[in-house]
Amino acid sequence: MKSQWIIVCGLLLALLTAIVAVFNTDVVPLNYILGEIEVSLIIIISSAILVGGLIVAVFGMVRPYQLKKENERLESHNRELLAKNEDLQVRFSETQAAYSLMKKEKQKETEDDAATKNNNGAANEHPRNGLILE
Repeated sequence: MKSQWIIVCGLLLALLTAIVAVFNTDVVPLNYILGEIEVSLIIIISSAILVGGLIVAVFGMVRPYQLKKENERLESHNRELLAKNEDLQVRFSETQAAYSLMKKEKQKETEDDAATKNNNGAANEHPRNGLILE
């Protein structure tokens, strides 16, 4: 919507400038460094508007170019971060698997220690009366 208003305003300004230029058809002297020539005022006005439009267009292209370069840089940075994230996810999965394995081994050792204590405790009991011999 904003760009439509800019176009409409630009067209109205161009129309106003054309009307002013048409009413100024007199021939005027144009002084420049090497001499002087006589030119119609409508040509001078039209040339000034054309040069001004070209200058605005050139400076208007700088910002999109800067934004394009910034976008490319950010996309590259994003790809690097995604690759790093994927690597970290793989490493996290490996660490989680190793932790689970260590936890199972620790649990097995605990169960083995408990079974060994139970076996040692049963070996110290007298088979007839259940008294512990020491």
